[in-house]
Amino acid sequence: MSSTSCAASSSQLQLMLSLLFVSIIIPNVICVTGDENPLTAKAYALSYWEKHVTAGLPISNMLMEKASPLTSAQVAEYGKIVDDPKVLSERLREFCAQANLMCFLNSADYQRMQSSAISLEDNFYCVYRKGSDEKDNKWGQLPPGTFFREAMLKPGTLITMPELTDKLPIRSFLPRPLVSKIPFASQKLSEIKNIFHAGDDISSLFKRALDTCELEAMPGETKRCVASIEDMIDFATFVLGKNVVIRTTDNTVGSNSKVLLGDIKVINGGKSTVLCHQQFYPYLLYYCHSVKNTHVYEVDILDPKTKFKINHGIATYHEDTASFSPKHPAFAALGSSPGKTEIYHGSSQNDFAWVIAD
Repeated sequence: MSSTSCAASSSQLQLMLSLLFVSIIIPNVICVTGDENPLTAKAYALSYWEKHVTAGLPISNMLMEKASPLTSAQVAEYGKIVDDPKVLSERLREFCAQANLMCFLNSADYQRMQSSAISLEDNFYCVYRKGSDEKDNKWGQLPPGTFFREAMLKPGTLITMPELTDKLPIRSFLPRPLVSKIPFASQKLSEIKNIFHAGDDISSLFKRALDTCELEAMPGETKRCVASIEDMIDFATFVLGKNVVIRTTDNTVGSNSKVLLGDIKVINGGKSTVLCHQQFYPYLLYYCHSVKNTHVYEVDILDPKTKFKINHGIATYHEDTASFSPKHPAFAALGSSPGKTEIYHGSSQNDFAWVIAD
């Protein structure tokens, strides 16, 4: 056999082995677009979307940006490590850096985050429903425009736009095989604290997220906390079916300033929606829920002087507030009480609204 034929045979063998590796490590890959490496968790998330969502629309860029940067080989390697606390502790800094997680935070980090980086959505659901533990939730003075009434949601209305920037630390989702191996329960807080080398102050914020995820659903609410793109897709399609699409606020332009409302459209005729809000945790964690009598609107946001469009936002309308906590800050802001008023609020840059595709 010639050296040329040997080289060709070797190349064919390498190709066959690569395809075999893909079929084992990343099953059900449908297609990978652009320059995406087919052996990454991000590529698998894309293929998962294409298999489980039938609307025929591309996955949200904002959601894909949050996918795990790990390769399949790294997922397999770290899958073995997370089973051994001693080895994980020794390699935690490497793991957190490669997976884009939030680790080794201390009291100084806590003070900085308390003063500037804990967003409204972090506390929102701790006081969302009656009977929740409200003693640790200090709202302080809410920015103007955080909550508003139906009468304000009309074209031509001049409003003060609240801060849209999500100031929580930038992190990524973990692939589902890794998430399933890491403890996630308030009763295991001590173990979680040790895994991520978190100080007492920081771990108290982790507990807040865990408590939020463990709250019982309100009447008419379906909820789940998700830590992977696959889990978010599964929850949204479980509630809404496979013909879904993601709506988000385009950018943060207009934050903390006067803006003019342009065209307003209720999404999907006001039918069911799934809203997902980011929580403070070592890896990216979202509280996703569908609440009865909740509708989502798309709103063009204009510069009040030039009338040019500067943003395209999402507004959520809670029609029935009877099950809300009387201490929910919206009632103080709007001068009302549960069941006696509707509540509208905007969405920050990292909120997701899943709706049935039109």
